[in-house]
Amino acid sequence: MQNDEEDQIFWQLSDEYIDLANEKAALYHIDLVNDAMMFSAARYNAFVCTQLLAEGDADKDQLVDEFVEHYRRMLRENIEEMLAAPPGSVSKH
Repeated sequence: MQNDEEDQIFWQLSDEYIDLANEKAALYHIDLVNDAMMFSAARYNAFVCTQLLAEGDADKDQLVDEFVEHYRRMLRENIEEMLAAPPGSVSKH
C-alpha cells in the first residue's frame, strides 16, 4: 500500500514518462514511440522480476501473469477514462 508521498512520487514519475513519450511522438511516428515505451517497460519489469526471483519468493510464470494482469487492468481503466472524457480534456493522470 502506498502512502501519500509515494502516491505523489508515482504520479510525478508517470507524468514525466508521458511527457517524454509525447515529446518523442512529435518527432517520430506514434507506433514507434509506443513500441519503444512498451519494450522499455518490459525490459525494466524483467529486471524487477529477476530481483524477486533471486530473493526466492516468486515463481516466474506467476510473476508474468501478475504483471500482465496489472497492465491489462491499468490499460482498460485508462481507455475507459479517455473514452468517457470530452476530446482534449484528458489529463495525464
